[in-house]
Amino acid sequence: MKTFKTPIHKNLEFTFTTSTYSTTGNTYVGINCKENDCIEPYCDLTVNLDMQLGKGLAFIDVNNADRDLLLFLEEQGFITPTGVTMPSGFVVYPLYRLNLNKIEKYKF
Repeated sequence: MKTFKTPIHKNLEFTFTTSTYSTTGNTYVGINCKENDCIEPYCDLTVNLDMQLGKGLAFIDVNNADRDLLLFLEEQGFITPTGVTMPSGFVVYPLYRLNLNKIEKYKF
């Protein structure tokens, strides 16, 4: 299993989990952390809003995911902003293009 590190959490290694949301078929991406050979869920990268998206597109959970981690993922080419947003409740979620080929290399 290939992991990646971030400058934000120097003592942790990260992997991805991918799946699809059952209601829309959209891509789900979760982030796991590994510390001392223990792997556990860290956060959900994506959020499921009530609309079908094309393959490799996802709304990013800016409400719960660490902003610095999201910036890192963008800088490293895991995710790319599209400029599209969608409000849901009190949060406006940005739509991103997922680099699924790169994400798959770090999949748990």
